[in-house]
Amino acid sequence: MDSRLVKRAVEFHGHLGPFLVLGLKMGLFALERLGAAKYELSVVVETDSKPPASCIIDGIQVSTGCTVGRGNLKVKWCEGTPKIVFKKDSKLLGIKVKKEALREIRAKMKRESGEAVAKDVLFKDEKQLFDFDIFAE
Repeated sequence: MDSRLVKRAVEFHGHLGPFLVLGLKMGLFALERLGAAKYELSVVVETDSKPPASCIIDGIQVSTGCTVGRGNLKVKWCEGTPKIVFKKDSKLLGIKVKKEALREIRAKMKRESGEAVAKDVLFKDEKQLFDFDIFAE
């Protein structure tokens, strides 16, 4: 991942954390899989309303350009595993953090700093982190 994008995300969010990185990775993955450029997507994020899970939203905003203010990012507060649906034209990409990856991140956050866990997540492959499906609207 481009270090400038990570730096921009940290400046926007205020610190480097694993859920910020998950959001960045999800956004970049969606852009690639849907063949979109930044600002071409819309997204619905389902996640917990409290940090650290809610931090995923900031990563998605920085990587995709989707924002609440532009109306192309909607948030549904819910408990459990974060689920995100990205849309370009009539193509949809659903992404969910794998339960095993979420358990590992949360366990590491009890022993290590958020920044250390975030750096670990940065180097994980998307297939280790996410379950996903592309479908038509």
